[in-house]
Amino acid sequence: MAKNHLIRLIVILLAGFQIAASIDDTYDSVALAIQGKDYRRAINLLQPLAEDGYPRAQIMLGDIFKTAPYPTQNLTSSAQWYRLAADKGNADAQVKLGQMYERGLGVPIDQDVAVTWYRKAAESGQTDIQLKLAHMYERGDMVQQNHLEASNWFRKAAENGNAEAQFRLGRIYTQIIPPNFERALEWYRKAADQGEINAQFHLGEMYARGLGMEPDTREAVKWFQLAAEGGQAHAQLNLGLIYGLGEKNMPRNYLAAHLWLNLAASALPPGPDRDKAVTVRDDIAKKLTPSQLTTSRSKTREWRPVKR
Repeated sequence: MAKNHLIRLIVILLAGFQIAASIDDTYDSVALAIQGKDYRRAINLLQPLAEDGYPRAQIMLGDIFKTAPYPTQNLTSSAQWYRLAADKGNADAQVKLGQMYERGLGVPIDQDVAVTWYRKAAESGQTDIQLKLAHMYERGDMVQQNHLEASNWFRKAAENGNAEAQFRLGRIYTQIIPPNFERALEWYRKAADQGEINAQFHLGEMYARGLGMEPDTREAVKWFQLAAEGGQAHAQLNLGLIYGLGEKNMPRNYLAAHLWLNLAASALPPGPDRDKAVTVRDDIAKKLTPSQLTTSRSKTREWRPVKR
């Protein structure tokens, strides 16, 4: 009896593995069909799986009907397939369906419905859409402006590891009254460690100005350098000023100062910061030899932001 039960269990398991392998083969065939622009074959392969309730197949069908060229494109069908997967709780489908309602693709434009689907996806942990909702509530875009709600969504996205949200949460802690520099430092560092250049710049500012800590020029320069190398124009300005004007425990380096101020002057919009970069850069240029000026200008032309 026990032996027969075990045999039946093995047969069921093997059948399950075979079905899974067959489904994977179908998805591989669909990918090849799409690559070859054979959309009709891709649809025929996916339709049985989608009708059997497989969310991945439903989403893939929605994508094909949305993006394929005419006459295959059918935005109404796209929205219908997204809805089937979204109703099952699939967060990717919920986002896609929300986008259809936001833009009026295959369905009437309905921002309230779009927000409803975005919230469902965000509540299931979709970090990108949590960040989108935070921006929407911050600006009053499609929803009534609500800074507390924006902060809540920034926090959720930040806790899920989103670097931009971590940076924005850090900014919130510096802007509240009274500021909480300890928490700001915590979130800035999390974002900065992921390469978020604005967080690196603001972290440098905190060390330079001694916000919530003793000023530390060397630590400030470390973070300004990382942000400047990533293309953050205000970090380039600060780094140029530190190297050009001299700071405590930091020797002057006119060549480096000229390079960073040149880059900042090129990147900053018209205004006091850009004027400062130009003025100090031109003063420093008088201290450089013609060879050094040529080197700095050449490096400026060749410079590209570092991607981390």
